[in-house]
Amino acid sequence: MSDNCSSKYRVFVSYSHKDTKLATQVLEHLRRIGVQPMSDQVIPGGTRFSDSIKWQIACSHAFISILTRKSQRSTWVVSELGYAIGAGTAVIPLSLGKMPSGLAHELHAIEVRRNLSDLDDKLTLKDIQNLVKEACKEGRSTSQCVDQLLDRTKLLVDEAESLQRFPRAGMLRVRQRMAFSSFSIPDEPPCSSVWNVRDGSVPRSENERGFLRQERRVMEQHAVAAGCDLILDPYVRIGYEDGKETTELKHSNSMTRVRLEILRNFIRDFPGDDLRVAFNRGQIKGSLIMLGDWLAAEAVVPHYKSGYRQTVITRHAPTLLSRIENFEEELQDSLRADGIVPENSRQAALEKIDQIIDELGDCF
Repeated sequence: MSDNCSSKYRVFVSYSHKDTKLATQVLEHLRRIGVQPMSDQVIPGGTRFSDSIKWQIACSHAFISILTRKSQRSTWVVSELGYAIGAGTAVIPLSLGKMPSGLAHELHAIEVRRNLSDLDDKLTLKDIQNLVKEACKEGRSTSQCVDQLLDRTKLLVDEAESLQRFPRAGMLRVRQRMAFSSFSIPDEPPCSSVWNVRDGSVPRSENERGFLRQERRVMEQHAVAAGCDLILDPYVRIGYEDGKETTELKHSNSMTRVRLEILRNFIRDFPGDDLRVAFNRGQIKGSLIMLGDWLAAEAVVPHYKSGYRQTVITRHAPTLLSRIENFEEELQDSLRADGIVPENSRQAALEKIDQIIDELGDCF
């Protein structure tokens, strides 16, 4: 199981350009101790400078501000520090020489020699790990919310494509916890008849279908390149009868069948072995999509026959580490409950899907 380069902590380094030589030393130190440094030196072409900086800070596990006499006069350094605090990113002020007054004192700045000769002792991987753990406990993260399915899909596609282009991210492991996953979306032209069956009595516009198809494609690109984990459930819990839990399908038989057939083809044709699939019947009430530990999009379903609404997007790296741990635990528990070992989950999922399709019968 791989998460590409995102398996390392990402640490954004903020500095005055008058301190570039010092910043380069700090960046090299971070690489040596096994941390993935982020800075304004890595900005994709065609991106607005300020937008890229904010995005990188929001996606970092920790933020280091190099504090010198020169940096105190830099509006960029002050603004970046303020943004990191507001975003809930774990902050490490690194004071070169005598600690500056003001904010650095309140944040317990680490004081190092001006020549950085004691940096190895003062800033260790363990220090960063402890800070990130504290940030996980605080759960203080900024989020973005979109209400409608189309807005959710557009945002997911934009983020997934941006991450592909960003050199520190690239292709990322896909984790999805939902009814059928993005891989039950047809990779077919919007006018194809398969969409009509999938949409049922409320057909989507060709524009909406086109965006959903983009979601399927970009998620598949990430999944094929970096691996994929799915926790699925085409059923919804509706109550109890004679003391037993009762469930029913989220969609009509024909809508369910076409989704399952598309999903089955994806699982069957997935190249390589880095795919794990579990089913958790009646326990999934919304959707969760994660790309590595860079992005999570979670939506709720107001009513079990309704679509996804109120999607919350977070890029807060410490929070995403916790989400990944929870996801992994649920995946393992679901497989264990069905007596399936992870390496056999793909074949078991195909058999499960075929079983449900057989139960549906001929519904076209």
